[in-house]
Amino acid sequence: MQSSTFLQQFFRLKIAEQMATGNKTTQKELEYQLSTGEVVEIAGYPITQNFVSSIYALKDVTALPALYQQTPLLWLETSMLPNISPVCEKGMGLLSQYFAAEFAQLQGPAWWNATELVQSPELIARSVEFLTGKTA
Repeated sequence: MQSSTFLQQFFRLKIAEQMATGNKTTQKELEYQLSTGEVVEIAGYPITQNFVSSIYALKDVTALPALYQQTPLLWLETSMLPNISPVCEKGMGLLSQYFAAEFAQLQGPAWWNATELVQSPELIARSVEFLTGKTA
């Protein structure tokens, strides 16, 4: 996949979000906002011009297997299910082909789908431990 195709698909997330709220934007408008130093939020992630420029510099985003294997990945699945779902198992199998992936299922509510604030201390602790290399 070319980097421009990847970014086009990524920008479509923001364009669709804007359409759902009755607003209109284009990829060119989003790229202009970035070029002026604005941070554009796409799917909950703050995107900067530096990020977009680094993706464009990749050329072919699928040609990075050596980098993938050096990139640690931690997938923390929060679920009330007693066992890993088949969808998660399949996803981890695919990711493990490219990344040094680790998977852990944590018992807890689906916080991303809750209508009230939900705390997940184990999720926070495991994330901090992974990111810092230190036990929280």
